[in-house]
Amino acid sequence: MSTRNFVRRSRPLIAVVAGASLLLLAGCASPGGAADTSGSPSAPAADGAMDQSIHDLLPDDIKSSGVVTIGVTPEDPPFLSKVDGEYVGIIPELMDEVSAVMGVEFKLEELPFPGLIPAIQAGKIDYAWTSMFDTAEREQVLDFSTYAAANFGLLVQKGNPKDINFLEDLCGTVASTTKGTVMATALEEQKAKCAADGKGDMQISLYDSQSAAHVQLKAGQVDSFLGTATPLTYLAENAEGGAVFEMAEGSYPAGYLAVGSSKNDKGLAEAMSAALAKIEEDGAYAAVFESYSATNDVLDADLIVVNGRTSGVLK
Repeated sequence: MSTRNFVRRSRPLIAVVAGASLLLLAGCASPGGAADTSGSPSAPAADGAMDQSIHDLLPDDIKSSGVVTIGVTPEDPPFLSKVDGEYVGIIPELMDEVSAVMGVEFKLEELPFPGLIPAIQAGKIDYAWTSMFDTAEREQVLDFSTYAAANFGLLVQKGNPKDINFLEDLCGTVASTTKGTVMATALEEQKAKCAADGKGDMQISLYDSQSAAHVQLKAGQVDSFLGTATPLTYLAENAEGGAVFEMAEGSYPAGYLAVGSSKNDKGLAEAMSAALAKIEEDGAYAAVFESYSATNDVLDADLIVVNGRTSGVLK
């Protein structure tokens, strides 16, 4: 575990729980609970001041209330998990920085992943901030502000009893992932390839939460789980001391993770993207990822954009 390497702002975040915590397997938590804020900074520290120009981008009702509601799915360390009632990980620490720049408080509401987009559409939350991929299809429904790069990876049982290393090895096996994700689409595409190549029927099991799928993988009810590589690598290394899971050999460039917001609330996506760009400029953005050994997920400044898929910025 690495510790934070810059001085953290005072925390303006409000954590509100809307349901039972969705934790991963026993023994799996975010690195070290709350981040260590001791020591001298080795990267430029943000000054904690609100950026008025970014604050002014927010919708009037949010500027009046001073509160932004964010839907989260806290079962994805090191991106986001819940330890002893506190949200910890890359996303909460980025939230700390972004909320200070925006000059508003963040109120968190726990939702299952498939419920995030409908909650935005219904006006129940302002943002969805989790390991959600930015896709051209999703950009037709929501606006997206990119915050990280990501790869796909396959999680298997320790010892890899089915010898699964690449997507083509899923033929004749039971693969799993979370409902409503781009990974589910990838599995459907692989299932069709297996059938076309006559390599055996591939079954797909979809779950409302990652943790539910991981329990089934541990029990041998499914043979693999396709997900975002950084959290799965963390899980493989930490669940029950690393004795339960391992990562398959294959890794696939998957795209970009993004914060979703409503197309009806003009200024939300622009404010989020501007705040992320601001903390990238002052060094706080990269420092958060570095503290979780996730430097491969850091975006270049020119990729922190709104709706990069449909604008052509993201390839």
